[in-house]
Amino acid sequence: MEAPDLADAAVFENLTGETLVKQQGEINGQGIALIGMERCTVMIMDTSAYCYCKGLRDSRVLIGPCAGKVTLEDCTNCVVSLAAAGLALSRCQSLQVYAQVGSPVQLEACEDVGLGPFNAEYAGVEAQMAQGGMDLSVNGYSQVVDADGVAVAPDCWRLLDAAETWRPVEPAAEPNPEEYMNFGMPEPSLDAAALPSPVLPEPTEAEMYPEYAKWQAEWEASLLAKAEEQAKVKTENKKQAEDAMDTFFDERTDAKARRQAANRQVEEEKMTLLNNRIERGNEKPWESVTPIRAPRPLLRPRNPSSFSTPKLELVSNLNP
Repeated sequence: MEAPDLADAAVFENLTGETLVKQQGEINGQGIALIGMERCTVMIMDTSAYCYCKGLRDSRVLIGPCAGKVTLEDCTNCVVSLAAAGLALSRCQSLQVYAQVGSPVQLEACEDVGLGPFNAEYAGVEAQMAQGGMDLSVNGYSQVVDADGVAVAPDCWRLLDAAETWRPVEPAAEPNPEEYMNFGMPEPSLDAAALPSPVLPEPTEAEMYPEYAKWQAEWEASLLAKAEEQAKVKTENKKQAEDAMDTFFDERTDAKARRQAANRQVEEEKMTLLNNRIERGNEKPWESVTPIRAPRPLLRPRNPSSFSTPKLELVSNLNP
């Protein structure tokens, strides 16, 4: 689908969040181009030769009676009300189009397009249609064809019910300041002190040094991440230490129990041995049989009166 020559057209482009209103006599049969608009409200309440719309996003558009064709190209999520001799859509998505057209609608590579009857009403619109020679008894919005004039199956488009009438509110004329501000204000004195220069607020550190502010934010984020990591490591180390202490105390308790058991066994063995000795000590010694040995002989002198004689004789202890 080729774009028309816009050399003699009134072009409105690159608008965001604005309201564009053109009253009767401002376009006066000239061509119109609406290009690159987002979140805008456009109300063309005048006649035009043709209208070319491209790159409209999230907008609501009213196009008054157009003697030629209205072309919508690469438009998304818009509501359009128009009256024209013809209508062509190319690469459009999620559109609701309420149209009064004298020929079938041409559709090319579109998705989710809804078509319904013209629903706008403003002062002079019927006279503009009659002036343009539009037959209101014929409306081709429900007939959809492709570029070759072949009917398009209703898989990418659908019919819409008649919508609520759109009655654009005409903006009030701006008052003339000369009509209500001529109060005969006195002229300032020549000796009046000059007004001081306005004191601008000091720029913030982020405004003065954006790169530094960015680096500081990244540095603070890294410190926070490192602190979280250290806290996690600290928690893990604490848990490991607690587990090690539990293991140590369990092993020490088991070793202590084993030593106590071994000591009790040794004490029991000692008590058994002592009791055995006591039992043996209570035995009567005279009841035991002891072998009798002969007494050892003693040596005595033969002549007790003479101690000079070294000779001794063997005597018995029984016969002194």
